[in-house]
Amino acid sequence: MDGCDPKSAVHAFTSIEIRIGLDTGGTYTDAVALDGRGHVVATAKALTTHWDLAIGLGDAIRAVLAGLPRGVGREDISLVSVSTTLATTLWSRPL
Repeated sequence: MDGCDPKSAVHAFTSIEIRIGLDTGGTYTDAVALDGRGHVVATAKALTTHWDLAIGLGDAIRAVLAGLPRGVGREDISLVSVSTTLATTLWSRPL
């Protein structure tokens, strides 16, 4: 045993804020969760649903939340940022 109390380690981790970033692309919607120091703690990918972007975003959000470390929950999220490359992808295709 290394002398680390698992309960205090989880408690210390949960005091760190979690930030979620989402990017809706042409094929996939990606999600990443970062701790307060900018370390990746969870990632997820869902299909982009062009007819209703909220579906793909919701799927990606649920998946990244499910991937958060034990003891970390929605109440620890301090920021959610959404971006898209859909317009760039459309603009870069030949007519």
